[in-house]
Amino acid sequence: MEGLLIALLIGVLTSFMNKKEDKKASPTKPFIPQKELPPVETTQAQGKLAPRKSARPKIETKSLDDFARDVMTQLSTKEQAAPLAPKQTDTMELRQSLEERMKDRQQAVRAVEARSDALEFPTSYTQMQQAIIMAEVLGKPKAKQRA
Repeated sequence: MEGLLIALLIGVLTSFMNKKEDKKASPTKPFIPQKELPPVETTQAQGKLAPRKSARPKIETKSLDDFARDVMTQLSTKEQAAPLAPKQTDTMELRQSLEERMKDRQQAVRAVEARSDALEFPTSYTQMQQAIIMAEVLGKPKAKQRA
């Protein structure tokens, strides 16, 4: 109990001494004048703040009719600038080669369809062996097959 009272007394004395030292150590700060703010612009008639000028440029909104007119004028200028006689020989050659490719593809598809319609059973001994081997390879394991 005596130790607690002594610690409390020492704490109070040190806090008083620190306060006195802080007052002596801190000199008065120099006076720094504040910069004057610009006056607020008001309109005399309304007494309200003047509208600020925004840094962003204003984007004009166009109606659908205006937009359509702009697009039509751009398209008409492009049509006038385009050559009148395009080369037709290149398009014909490309068209023929495309048609030939399409015919080849259609014939290949028809051949595959014809093959898939009819099941081919093995007719020779070697074909039978190959079919059995493929069935074992591709089928379920014998342990999982049900009898």
